[in-house]
Amino acid sequence: MNKDSRIFLTLNHSVNLTEPAYDGGLGTQIGFAIIAFLCIVGNLLVFMLFFHTRKLRSSSHGLLIWNLSIVDFLTGIFIIVSPEHIIREAYIHPPPGLLGQLFCMIIGSEIFTFGFGFISMYTLCVLSIERRYGVVKSQLHAIYFSTTRTKWMIVFVWIWGMLLVAMNIFQSHYAADEIPPCEWRPLPGGPELNMAVYFILFFFRFLLPM
Repeated sequence: MNKDSRIFLTLNHSVNLTEPAYDGGLGTQIGFAIIAFLCIVGNLLVFMLFFHTRKLRSSSHGLLIWNLSIVDFLTGIFIIVSPEHIIREAYIHPPPGLLGQLFCMIIGSEIFTFGFGFISMYTLCVLSIERRYGVVKSQLHAIYFSTTRTKWMIVFVWIWGMLLVAMNIFQSHYAADEIPPCEWRPLPGGPELNMAVYFILFFFRFLLPM
């Protein structure tokens, strides 16, 4: 097999393909590997701290930091699991049919990688507001950031973060003879609708949390 051709094998499927189309080189892979390592190891240390400090687990501030560490830990896991970042050409090509499409919807769409990123951003927003009330408006802190309300805020942030990337599921499609095996397709409705949707998502994903 020469450098311009690669053979990817699954249980019942083999694919001969031209040069892979992954973005970035070895430096990008190393960068993602370092990020994933720091996310996993760093947040494992945070987990250990929370397990040994009960007071942190019972405060609104602690709950938000605990949630942030879980999200960032999972982000590191999915950076490794997603073929786009580290594994790339060495990734086992998913089989055709339903399994291949499910792979593209769940893994290839990177819905969890980006979804956890947005959950982390909005958690930081809530955390900054919580700290402001804790320092500047301490008399209202106990009312707005009780343990129960903080837990509901965390639930909302998780739902909201995943909703922001839900469209990815419908745009990532399995392509048996391509590398990467998942191709990105625009939403039905034409370029105007796609542009409008992307602008709205850009606002809620990046501008609003700022």
